Amino acid sequence: MLHFSVRRLYGALLISALTFGALNTVNADDEDLAGPPAPGLSNQSSILREGMSVDFSATPLNPEVTQGKVMEGGFANIEFRIEGAENGEPLQGVYPGVWIDLVQTADGQKKGVAQECRQRVSQYLQGLVGMRPMIDLNSYYVMVLNQDPTISIIDPIVGITGITSLYASIPLERPGADWAKTRNEKWMYVAMPRAGKVAVVNLDTFKVEKNLPAGEIPMRIVLQPDEKYLWVGNDIQEGKESGVTVIDVATGEIAASFTTGVGHHEIGFSADSRKAFVTNRSAGNVSRIDIQTLKEQKNIETGPAPISIAYSTLSEVAYVADGLTGIVTVIDPETGDLF
Repeated sequence: MLHFSVRRLYGALLISALTFGALNTVNADDEDLAGPPAPGLSNQSSILREGMSVDFSATPLNPEVTQGKVMEGGFANIEFRIEGAENGEPLQGVYPGVWIDLVQTADGQKKGVAQECRQRVSQYLQGLVGMRPMIDLNSYYVMVLNQDPTISIIDPIVGITGITSLYASIPLERPGADWAKTRNEKWMYVAMPRAGKVAVVNLDTFKVEKNLPAGEIPMRIVLQPDEKYLWVGNDIQEGKESGVTVIDVATGEIAASFTTGVGHHEIGFSADSRKAFVTNRSAGNVSRIDIQTLKEQKNIETGPAPISIAYSTLSEVAYVADGLTGIVTVIDPETGDLF
């Protein structure tokens, strides 16, 4: 599923480049795919061409506001399903590339036929700055957390004279040490140890919306599976007790703080977001925390240096690796006992 923002869609041209060793294109005009320019776009369409069936659907993120229509200026999820027109079987060796561009300008002038569609695809594949579609559904960004207080956003597709270009740079209050993003890729959280805060980055605008208090020296940062709480490991200097800070994602406020033990902390969760496990590297144990009550339940001795923890959704147990002994300890999440 692809997520995009609709901007000035007077009519959209769908270009699907299917690579079988040669370039084929499928073109849907504004009547078949895009729908009328007002009040919104049609939600589904199907195209048959060259032995292929391409099914298209667009779903608004807020259908209750737009009455089920994909509206200009709004956000939508779109899906493509490509299969054989005769048997309905998936096509083998096919690598689709999809762009959306105008076939009709604001003044009603038509822009594009099948041959021009093929030419546009060839231009888009070159990644030239001045030859880009209105919406590129093949693009992605590479994000780099730098040693200075910035995050670099790199566009690996579009560049000048074949050189990948820096698309944007996100300034932070202090250098970041770790980050975590939401499943829908709308938000990213960046731990800043020297600031004692977590930066909340909007991934649509590539801007920091706010900085949240996160306790002393926030290092490791993890979202629990249901994304209700953001967990931050606080690495207090060696010899002092440290632990984790729990931040309510909805409000941005600290929901709880735990002093779990000495050393660096790795954080894991049960699949149902009911139990959290925090390693205390220098203390040689793992703290089990009940997420529903936000109370620490038990410290589990796992070895002299627990350096990593992971939860298996298949076996429904937590695995802790020890850096000194090389032993992996298995924890029952319900009782906290070792297997």
